[in-house]
Amino acid sequence: MQQVNAVESVSHVDVVCTDKTGTLTTGRLTLAEVRSVGPDSGPGCLDARAVLARYAASAARPNLTSSALAAALPGEAWALRDEIAFTSALRWSGQVTLDGAVWVLGAPEALAPRLRAQPDEEVIADRANRGLRVLLLARATRRGAPLRDVDGRPALPALDPVALVVLADELRDGVVDSVHRFREKGVAITVLSGDDPRTVAALAGRAGIEAGKPIAGPVLDTLDDPALDELVDRTTVFGRVTPEQKERVVDALRRRGHHVAMLGDGVNDARALKRAHVASRCAREAPSPAASPTSCWSTTRSPRCSPPAPRDAGSSTGSPPRCTCSCRASPCRRWRSC
Repeated sequence: MQQVNAVESVSHVDVVCTDKTGTLTTGRLTLAEVRSVGPDSGPGCLDARAVLARYAASAARPNLTSSALAAALPGEAWALRDEIAFTSALRWSGQVTLDGAVWVLGAPEALAPRLRAQPDEEVIADRANRGLRVLLLARATRRGAPLRDVDGRPALPALDPVALVVLADELRDGVVDSVHRFREKGVAITVLSGDDPRTVAALAGRAGIEAGKPIAGPVLDTLDDPALDELVDRTTVFGRVTPEQKERVVDALRRRGHHVAMLGDGVNDARALKRAHVASRCAREAPSPAASPTSCWSTTRSPRCSPPAPRDAGSSTGSPPRCTCSCRASPCRRWRSC
């Protein structure tokens, strides 16, 4: 606990919003399948696995996906002329090699507008409905095509599909029991993820969360606040959501009178964590020297008052903590009521 009043605030929580990868699941992705598609899918054609091996080895900023590919497909890095790192807003990454080959890896729907041929949607839906993450490897139709527009911003060139890349994740130990306990206590769970809504719904179902009809992030952009407020009360799974959309969902739940906790483990959850009444982050690095390397910390905040600052971690004595708000009381009555 980073703030003492988080203990009391937790007792009021009636909705828990959670990310999927690294929160409901272990975050340890494994390569499940590489399925060639498009004009290079015949015998003796391009070896997609070899391309993926070099692509993963060349990533300047490795993430969960590239790490899973590198573990399954060891390869030698190639020299790059340019690279676009994956972001939740783009939903794709890309590399341009020195010899002009242009490769892109990303969500099929993010690449779809620039594809000359579309991959089999039935295959994608089948894998997603089984809780698997599906990406598409594609290459530019023209060698040396840039991955940026004239202003230097990331932009996709015309693409040919090469292969579907299917990744698997596992539920964390104890998640099913935790979900059951939440349900017994009358606490609802809402899942907010950047993955395909079908994948998220399948994994949520395995965890014991009634997924219902999952909603895709782009739908949220068509709704004003009153419409979103109505949607959040009947929806438990949101997929392909951006950090800004996660924040909007948390805000909508708060407007509906809910006391909201947010569980997350990455930068994509930061905005929602800040907006929730209680924020719980599973940290890769401990928030203090005394914490364990895989600990979770919780905090809470109120616009009325800030909690007292903690004592020095190495001190066993000291004066009572003083509030950091304008009242300067010790103890702070307003902090106690937050």
